[in-house]
Amino acid sequence: MNSIHVSVTSENGQTTAIFDGELTIYSMESLSALLPHVAEPEGLLIVDLRAVSELDGSGFQFLQILKRYRSKLCYQTRILANDALLEKLQSLGLAAEFDNEKEAAYGT
Repeated sequence: MNSIHVSVTSENGQTTAIFDGELTIYSMESLSALLPHVAEPEGLLIVDLRAVSELDGSGFQFLQILKRYRSKLCYQTRILANDALLEKLQSLGLAAEFDNEKEAAYGT
């Protein structure tokens, strides 16, 4: 079964969205309802994909839409990826699109 769980927390002007599972076309319906809660907060948004086990074209497009929308509002977005996901994005020439970082200082 393809599924994704997203937990969103906010603290000190920073919002963290932790994605766990498969970020694929099969999870887009559930993510569409979540998009406003993830896209709208001012300040830094950390999108933590380190627990994502699969990413397809739809998942990539979701991330791209999220990042572009926030950029238009002049909000900063940081994407964290595990090694396997980062390697996949690099092999497709897409890693630079997201300024991927593998670690973040939480709670600072």
